[in-house]
Order: sequence, then structure tokens, then C-alpha cells
Amino acid sequence: MDASRPVLYFGYGSNLNVPVMLSRVPQAKLLFGAYLPYYKLTFAGDHPISGGGGKATLVPATSLVPGALYLVTREDLHRLDYMEGTPTGNHRHNEYVYGWDGTRYEAFMYRQGSGTPYHPPSDEYLRRIVEGRKMFGYPFSDVIQEAMR
Repeated sequence: MDASRPVLYFGYGSNLNVPVMLSRVPQAKLLFGAYLPYYKLTFAGDHPISGGGGKATLVPATSLVPGALYLVTREDLHRLDYMEGTPTGNHRHNEYVYGWDGTRYEAFMYRQGSGTPYHPPSDEYLRRIVEGRKMFGYPFSDVIQEAMR
């Protein structure tokens, strides 16, 4: 793996919110909106970065998760790993995501390990996700419903 080569990152939770993402990883380059098929967003675990509530994660489903594709450096990966609680919280993995034009991209993202129990998000964390969805014109009622289940 070439340490100088940038990689694609798919942000779907609070990192979909561009100002939040850039505050964490200032060198990240927003490319465009994208989606991950066959998953849905839920909340699990208990992580300090999410205000003590559940953190956004992915579970298999027949729906899709909208997000943003960013170009990040290997150094950025280490910063994101720390912010995401890797390896004790979220785990980094690769999946195929799609641009809204149908082009497929391999990108990394974070999600909780399977079996991590549902935990509602903090109000502030949920607000950051909803703001991110609004920035891209994505629906957000599903996120609010999942947060209130």
C-alpha cells in the first residue's frame, strides 16, 4: 500500500456534515455525494465523540445509506481511526459505494461490530447528522425515526 496515495472515504454519519468532517480532517477533499446500497443507518454503542450517545453505524438492509465521498491521506486515516474509536469502537472496512450517476467506487468507512446493542444518539450528534443530510438535499426523517425508536 502506497503511503503517499490518497484513498476514498465514505462519510455517512456526522462526517457527512462537511464542516464537521473538515474540523476533524482539514486536508480532506470533498468529492461528491454517494450512496451505499443494501444497508441502513442505525445507532449503537456509547462513544464520547458522539456526546455519550450511540454512534451512527450500518446494518444490512434492503435500503441505501446516502453519504459523501472524500479523498483523504494515509495520515488522515490515523486521525479518523482515533476519532472513530478504532479498534475498540468502530472498525474500518471497505465497501463499494456509488455516485448518483451510477459509477461504482471502492471506499473505506467505519461501522460498529455486529451485535453491538442499539443506543440512541445524543441530541447534538443527531443534529450534526441531520445538518449534513440537509447540506446534500438528502431526506432525514429516517434518521430521526431511527434515533427515536
